[in-house]
Formats: sequence, structure tokens, C-alpha cells
Amino acid sequence: SDRRYTLSNVTRETLSAIHEPIGVHVLLSRTDTIAPTVQQVLASYTSFSRQLTLHWVDPDRDPGQFLATEAELGIAAGASKNGKSLSDSIIVLARGKNRSYVTTDDIAVVDPETGESELRLEQSITRGLRQLNDTSRPLVCFTQGHRELNLQDEGPTGLSEWRARLGREPVELTTIDLGAGKQAELKRCQLVIVAAPDIPLSTWAQEQLQAHLLQVGSLLVLSNTIPDESGQIRSTGLDSLASPATVSIGRNVVVEQDESQRLPDGFGESFFAQISDHAVTRALNRGTAERSLRVLISLAPTLSIADEEIGRAHV
Repeated sequence: SDRRYTLSNVTRETLSAIHEPIGVHVLLSRTDTIAPTVQQVLASYTSFSRQLTLHWVDPDRDPGQFLATEAELGIAAGASKNGKSLSDSIIVLARGKNRSYVTTDDIAVVDPETGESELRLEQSITRGLRQLNDTSRPLVCFTQGHRELNLQDEGPTGLSEWRARLGREPVELTTIDLGAGKQAELKRCQLVIVAAPDIPLSTWAQEQLQAHLLQVGSLLVLSNTIPDESGQIRSTGLDSLASPATVSIGRNVVVEQDESQRLPDGFGESFFAQISDHAVTRALNRGTAERSLRVLISLAPTLSIADEEIGRAHV
């Protein structure tokens, strides 16, 4: 009645696009608490597509076969891929020599505030099937050269977690240096991400990004504030990138006055934002206040529509 085992339209479309056999190898004990759910979900997959063949290996009942299957699928002690341990895999999708691994961390997301676990088994399996079936890998480019957030940084202000999550998707990641002043290969990028530069973008870098935006049209900008020596907010150079989208970036810092929303430290520059209903933010709202995600904003400049009529047309 709650459609728990009913495949989504995205999954059905993915399965309809599979025209070559794919082996679904389950490396899980039948006595595991999640085993019945895995069995039911995969039954829905295999009943929809004849290209999927299910192979279930129980490490408790047949440890020898389990070790042989791990070796066949390329799972060795200490082996990792995209930042995750392959030995934690419970489902491996195989098409020829290509592999896609689904681990326990992939299928269950724990809310740090409530401790509740949300199962994402179908999403993980479908994502793995799309990785195998889609030979094209869009190139996602992160800019560097203006002290942007770093993909390799594992600290609280780094993007290593983002890199690990994107690594599970069928995309290729690279960095493009816009600080060197030489020709940038932005034409190859399906998406360019400018992640909170800490120094203003040079005029040359702005021109390169503007040209990419007009030619390709896929640009993600994380804007922040840059104070000068006197404490005044100066331009980040991102204004020119926002203007084609009829958005104006303020030279200021948003300060939350409501003490119930702001963090106890500071002057209100870090606060929890109220999420309005919109196509972009709808996935953050999980139905109830207790289950909705809380979005922390820090040192954010204001955003406004530069031209009401044009902005309304874009929306």
C-alpha cells in the first residue's frame, strides 16, 4: 500500500534502456535484517528486465563461494574505488569487465540529528545500472587559481565529501586553473563549478567563464564575501556571471536577527535558513518539520532579481 517495492519511473526508464546482460551479484547473508528488502526490491528489477541475472552468495552458508566471487568481481582486501571500500559491497553489478559497486553506506543514510535511517536501496541500484549502461561521462570542472574551495581538502571547509559523492555518479571530475592567465579548456566541460573564491576573479577569468556560460549554459557558482583591509566588502568578480541570469549579488553579509535561527557564536552571520517551497528546494522538505533538512548559511551575500520583468520570465 505504501508502494515500497514499486519501481520509480526513473528506474523503469533505466531498465528499458538496458540491451546487454548484466549480472547482479548479492554478497549478503540471508539472515541479515536487510536481506528480505533486498530480495523484494531485486525481484521487482528482474521481473521488469530479462537482461538482469541475479546471483546471491551467502558468506555464512557458502564461505568458499563467497571468496571466489569476491575474487572474480575484483574485490580484494584494502581495495577501494571513489573513496569507498569495495569489501563493504553488498551488491555488485557486472557487465562484461565493467563493475559498479553498492555498499552499505550507499543504501542507508542516517540523519545525524534523529538517528533515523532512510533506505535508498533503489536509488543506489539504479545509479549503478546507469553507470554501467551510460558510456558517456559528462565532465564536471572545478575552477582554481583564486583560492577556491579544494576538492582534495578533507577539512570542514574542503570539498572532499562532495568529491566522494560525485565519484559515485557517472561523471568525470577535473580542475581548471583560471589563475594562470592562459587558455582554459572550458569547452570540454558540461558543468563548471566556481566554489567560493577567496580573492576576486580576474577580468580574464570572468571573460572565460562568461564565454562558457553563453556557449554551454551550465555554471554553478558558490558565492561568498571578501572583505578588504578596512573591513569593507569588495566585489568577488562573480557579479558578471550572475547578471546573465538576471541575478544581482550584493556586496554585503546577510545577518539573521532571529536568535532562534542563528548560531550562538558570532553576530548572526551563520544561521539556519527557512526553506521556501520551490522546485529547486522541494527535495529538502521531507514532509514534516522533524524530517526536513536544515540548511546552514554562513557569510552569505544577498541575492536579488536585477530586472523584475526579465527575472519573472526566467522563473
